[in-house]
Amino acid sequence: MIYRKGLFYEKELPISVMVRFYEPKYKKGLEQVHPTEVFFTLDELVSRVSNNHHLLLAIVENDVVGYIYYEQDIENKLGEIVLLHIRSDKRGKGYGSLLLNNAIGNLINCSIEQILVNVRVTNYGAQKLYKKIGFIDKETIYAYKKVLDSLILG
Repeated sequence: MIYRKGLFYEKELPISVMVRFYEPKYKKGLEQVHPTEVFFTLDELVSRVSNNHHLLLAIVENDVVGYIYYEQDIENKLGEIVLLHIRSDKRGKGYGSLLLNNAIGNLINCSIEQILVNVRVTNYGAQKLYKKIGFIDKETIYAYKKVLDSLILG
């Protein structure tokens, strides 16, 4: 999906929610949000944070409820939303929209002109969120996997 520039709007933050860049003091809380079935372990994700790779957290009463990890390529004016996760008991409460809008705002402030996100075709909730924020479908990429029978060597 690709972001349609010009549809960005900032939402006012509810008083009880803070959006903060990652700091090591939040790692334990982040462990409660980060799924095990993604391509980065939590340690790998945290180690990637840099001037062009950002990790924003949604925090409610000192409790991490979600995060967004995004990257920017300033030279090519390209941004990418890599991961967005909200703790399962906090979904549907606006935290994903809040994090996404903050990340988009940060990217726009860095003169990024195009923002991409990859979403599984079966992840209807994420597709709905991204479309609501202003992303449109660009292309569909198909990925296949094959389960191989185990070989028994004798």
